[in-house]
Amino acid sequence: ETGSAYDAKALSISYTAVKPDAVILADIVEGVGHVDDCMTAVGKIPDTLCAPSWSHNTVVAAVMATKAAGIMGLFHGKCLIDADCGENGVRDYSELSGYKDKNNFVDENQIVCWPMIKLGDYQFHLSTHLAGLMATVDAGNAGVPYESPSNKSLKMDACCLADGTEVDLNWPQVNIVAGDYGVVTAVNFLVGGWVAKGNYTACFPGNTDVKDQFIPVSRMFDYIGNTLIRTFWSKQDKPLTRTLRDSIIQTCNLWLGGLCGSGYLYGARCELLAEENPLTSLLAGHITLHVYNAPPVPAQLIEFILEYDVSYMETALTA
Repeated sequence: ETGSAYDAKALSISYTAVKPDAVILADIVEGVGHVDDCMTAVGKIPDTLCAPSWSHNTVVAAVMATKAAGIMGLFHGKCLIDADCGENGVRDYSELSGYKDKNNFVDENQIVCWPMIKLGDYQFHLSTHLAGLMATVDAGNAGVPYESPSNKSLKMDACCLADGTEVDLNWPQVNIVAGDYGVVTAVNFLVGGWVAKGNYTACFPGNTDVKDQFIPVSRMFDYIGNTLIRTFWSKQDKPLTRTLRDSIIQTCNLWLGGLCGSGYLYGARCELLAEENPLTSLLAGHITLHVYNAPPVPAQLIEFILEYDVSYMETALTA
C-alpha cells in the first residue's frame, strides 16, 4: 500500500522472457556436466539428477548415468529417466522391455519411468513427480534413503501418453511393468489412490545383484559412501598412524551402529583387512577400510496361505 504504484490504473513492466524452445540438446548435455558445480557453489552433494522432457534422449540418459556414477569423481547418485511416450516412443506397456534394451537404459544408476501423468489441466513427466516423492520419503526418514518410493502417494489424476491419451493399466499389467521390466509406473488400486509402483533400478532384470537392482538398497550404498567421504575428508594428509586408523574405524562403526539402531540397516561394520592393505599401499600412504552393510530390501510380496483346519469344526461341534 505504501508503494508509488498502488493507486495506478495501469503499469508498464519490462522483463526478459525465458524461451524454452531455444534450449537444444547440447545445452542439456553441457548442463549435466555442470552438476559438479553444486559442490563448489552451495556445498551440496546432488544425489538425484533430472532432465524432464530430455532424459528419454539416449545421449542425455547416457551422460546422466555417467555423471551419477562419479559426481566430482567421488560421489554417487541416481538419475531419473523417462521412457519416451510420444509418437515414436512407448505407447503400450508391452513395448517397454524392448525399448529399454534398444536404448541401453540398463544402468544401475538409472531409474526408468513410464508413462506421463496428469493433474488437472497440467501434464507432467513421471520423473518430475518421482523426484519430489523420493525427497519427501527421505525427509520422513531423517534424510536416510532406505525406504522405497513405491506404493507412496502421487499427486495426479491419470496416467497418459505425450499426446494426452490416457493410459489405464490394470494390476497384472502394473506387475509386469514394475516387476518384470524394472520400470517405475503409477497405479490407482484398492483404496490408496494414485501411488508410484516400482522398486527396481534400470539394471533389472539383467542385473539381479541386490545392491544394484533395488532402488532403496542402491541409494543406501550411495548414501553411505557419500557420507563417509564427507565425514572423513578432514582426515586426509594427516599422519598415517595407528591412532588415525583406529579413530576412523571407531567413528565409522559408531555411525553405522546408529543407522542399525534406527532400523535403516540390518547390520553393518567397518574393518581393516590385511589382504586389502599390502605394505606397498601403506608405504604410498594408501589405507583401505572395508565397510560391510545390509540395507533392508522392500517387501514386494506378502503372501497369505489359506487352509481349512478341520479341528476347529470338530471342536465347535463336539464341545
